[in-house]
Amino acid sequence: MTAQGHSRTIFHRAIERGNYLVAVTTARDVRRLDLAEALELLNLIALHELRLYDRAAHRWLVRCSRRDRR
Repeated sequence: MTAQGHSRTIFHRAIERGNYLVAVTTARDVRRLDLAEALELLNLIALHELRLYDRAAHRWLVRCSRRDRR
């Protein structure tokens, strides 16, 4: 398994368990989160770091709108 694959597995486990710190840390190791993964991370951000939520939500919306234009 590649390092990215391993990081993605750890990321998914952290999301399932609601482990914010591990999810954020491993999200940085994953080259690119898909939109669903980014939304799951956004939910954890809302629960644990509300002050970061607006910025993260804006990034997610921009990515989502770019995807819809393709």
